[in-house]
Amino acid sequence: MEQPNLWMGPGTAAPRTMQTAAVNVACGGQVCFDFKFTCESCGDNSPCEGADLYNEGVSLQWSTNAGATWTDMAYFAPNGNLLGAYPGAVTNPIASGATAFTTWHNYCFTIPAAAYSPSTMFRLRQWGSSG
Repeated sequence: MEQPNLWMGPGTAAPRTMQTAAVNVACGGQVCFDFKFTCESCGDNSPCEGADLYNEGVSLQWSTNAGATWTDMAYFAPNGNLLGAYPGAVTNPIASGATAFTTWHNYCFTIPAAAYSPSTMFRLRQWGSSG
């Protein structure tokens, strides 16, 4: 059975975000989701533009102040690196071909203690897009 998913096509300008409503994580827990980048050079079909430049990755972030500020929990770099935070506007290394993030996988992250609250929001943010 196919699961619901979200693809942000070329009509959605970067930065692109998807966020939750506020949830009660006062006792901690995990954030889990399935994730995949398009891999153009692997034959993934248009119109989805594959993330290839290093600054086109996606951050998992949290906020405890209704979205006024966001803090990174993880950064999915297009070349397959999983970083603790967005590395800034660097464009290298460039991804070419399949990486750890070009096939569907489930990812789980422990909620940091600083994010424990009765009204924490989570979001995925893609920082940039070259096409």
